[in-house]
This record gives sequence, C-alpha cells and structure tokens, in this order.
Amino acid sequence: TITYYFELLLAKENLHIAHQNKENADRIYEIAQARRKMGQISENELL
Repeated sequence: TITYYFELLLAKENLHIAHQNKENADRIYEIAQARRKMGQISENELL
C-alpha cells in the first residue's frame, strides 16, 4: 500500500512536470512565431 502511495505521488509530480513542459513549449513557439513575423527566423526554423 505504501508503494502505491509513493507511485501515485510520483505520477502526480510527473504530470505536473509534463504540464509545465507543455506550457514552456507553447511559449517558445509563440516567441518563434513572433520572430518569424518580424523576419528574424525562417519558416523552417519555426517548424
């Protein structure tokens, strides 16, 4: 039972980290889109 408890805690932490990673990736993509609109990066770099 204790093992399951700690596995649950670990799974919750991993989920939290995954959400943070997605938020970071979304923000990086938004920045890249803005840079693309300004002509600072190519279409290939955006993808």
